[in-house]
Amino acid sequence: DPLDAQPGDLLDHRFEVVERLGVGSTARALLVNDVLDPESDDPVVLKIALDEDKAERLRTEAQVLAEIRERRVVALVEGPLTVGGRTCLLLADAGRESLADLLRREGRLSIDLLERWGRDLVEVAQALDDVGVNHRDIKPDNLAYGEVGKKHRRVHLRLFDFSLSRVPLEQTKAGTPPYLDPFFDPVKRPRWDAAAERYAVAVTLFEMATGTVPVYGSGESHPTQVDDEATVDVEMFDPAVADGLDAFFRKSLRRNPSDRFDTVADMAQAWAGVFAAVPEAAAEPTSEPVPGDDRDAQAAVAALDTPLIASGLTARAVSALSRYDVTTVGELLGLGGYETSKIARVSEATRKEIRRRAKQWRERLGATTHTLDAEPEPESDEQAAALADATARSVDAVLARLVPKPTARTANEVRAVRLLLGMADPDGGNPLAWPTQHEVATRLGVTSPRIAQVAVKARLRWAKDVVLAEVVDDVARLLDDAGGVMSAGHLARAVLATRGSAADGPVRTTQALGLVRAAVEVEQERGGESRVDVRRTAAGVLLAREPDDPTAPPAAELLDHAQALGRVADELAAQDPLPTPARCLERLRTVTPPEGVPPLDGSRIARVAAAASTGAAANGRGEVYPVGLVPVRALAMLSGAVSGGVSVNQLDDRVRSRYPEAAPLPPRPALDEVIRAAGLPLAWDGQRFAPP
Repeated sequence: DPLDAQPGDLLDHRFEVVERLGVGSTARALLVNDVLDPESDDPVVLKIALDEDKAERLRTEAQVLAEIRERRVVALVEGPLTVGGRTCLLLADAGRESLADLLRREGRLSIDLLERWGRDLVEVAQALDDVGVNHRDIKPDNLAYGEVGKKHRRVHLRLFDFSLSRVPLEQTKAGTPPYLDPFFDPVKRPRWDAAAERYAVAVTLFEMATGTVPVYGSGESHPTQVDDEATVDVEMFDPAVADGLDAFFRKSLRRNPSDRFDTVADMAQAWAGVFAAVPEAAAEPTSEPVPGDDRDAQAAVAALDTPLIASGLTARAVSALSRYDVTTVGELLGLGGYETSKIARVSEATRKEIRRRAKQWRERLGATTHTLDAEPEPESDEQAAALADATARSVDAVLARLVPKPTARTANEVRAVRLLLGMADPDGGNPLAWPTQHEVATRLGVTSPRIAQVAVKARLRWAKDVVLAEVVDDVARLLDDAGGVMSAGHLARAVLATRGSAADGPVRTTQALGLVRAAVEVEQERGGESRVDVRRTAAGVLLAREPDDPTAPPAAELLDHAQALGRVADELAAQDPLPTPARCLERLRTVTPPEGVPPLDGSRIARVAAAASTGAAANGRGEVYPVGLVPVRALAMLSGAVSGGVSVNQLDDRVRSRYPEAAPLPPRPALDEVIRAAGLPLAWDGQRFAPP
């Protein structure tokens, strides 16, 4: 009996069973090698009817497949035929794993894969529509992925299992919920129609884009029992394509079929439009600069702890790496060259871009740059000299030059200078990030005028330091490169990337801020010749470059513009749901810059706006969100990027990577309730959060 066959058995002396693939309600599929063609290495599938009552569906499927000539539909090799007394079909192998298995294991697809496989699905639906064939059961379980083509072999989707394709149209419940259109009506819509086929395509695309299926209302009742349209939220999608997907699914999942796309061709055109605005992966540096595109500039200053979303990688590359829990430049370099060359299921251009950036950062971001105390022993005098020079230029080394030598008389002065520069307080307490003189005075228990005296004395000494003078020039240059205005935090990260630090954790950032502060205050001692203007806001410190051209807008106008952006950022951060990066950029661009000043690019304008706001934050994607973003909202917006098993630390890392200024996640078991409230399909299994 072929249904009891084990691997290695022979069926009718013709088929060698290699692997049992699965059982359905109609047939069982076995992966076999056709021993009549020993020259072929391609496996085929023997689909065996469970009984003769189900055999008619296999015979119908053979007739349907004979009408289709589409490379992304599984091919009929031979059949119907009889093996072991059962009706069978011999089919080409669609792939060794279904799309459903991949989505259950890895969650939503990367941008590259979503675009390509989504196009596969709508194009195969179009091909079926052209020949008048209905599949009637399109879903991830009936799609597999494998290489297509003889010369240019790329991984594409293939559709299989046409056993329902000729079920009578009056049987509107034939199919698989939730892919089966739920909105048939005995009076107004009594027969299955092409809109139902397009609905199944839309639900499958939604699952590819989010890792979940759409729901109507709370999802606890049948869609016909609620009045709501499908729940579609831009925060469910990858930010780079969120706006386009939001519009696509709001239309394609409408309750009323007449409100959906009219044809598969319309769906295909809309799907292509979603990805049209997403930059292609950059395998090589751009020869001509693209206005508003600062990826190469971002990559040039990226540090080991720079989030990938702010590193200069394209959205496609960041999306591809998210499946590997890689969120920072350092984590990417930790993969090693072999792992980056083997990143799966992305375009070759994306893979090359990742490898090129990783090579670029490996060459620049050695331990010399970022972990000076971990640098290997030099092998030559030249290496020793280079190491000594890098060490002398590091943030730590320059700051050490700016602190007076401690004596019994200067102990309080030393503490005050260290606090002003964001360095650790020898007497305890956390470092302060660009503190006011009042904050330092309060920490030390002295008056503000006393700290002012210390600051004046320190600036006179710093103005004579030749190494700090290099930092002053660096600050002016970085401001020039950034279009004239930056937040102090962003500028500090750029300085940190070029000079490095042996410090760990938050101390690195506060010390880099301290070094920028020292450079700026020395520059401002030049009075009217100063190249930098400073403005403290409720959220932080803004810096602007005084132009060399006397006809250009002064720094004060740039700072006024930044504060106008800050007011808009507060408005954006107060919205619920939060706007996508594209919507943030669109709204921020309504604030007109000073005449003669080009608009800032998306991620930079968001960071400047957040720095000038009263309570907004921004990340490298260009998203604006409230400082202290509550965990439930943060996790809900990450739902599409969290799949499979994750530890508490991994979950926290993902939140911190995307929303660095969000409120911390609570410990377990309170975190379990937060995850439930956020709608994540995860439960604690004793070691990690995993799908139940």
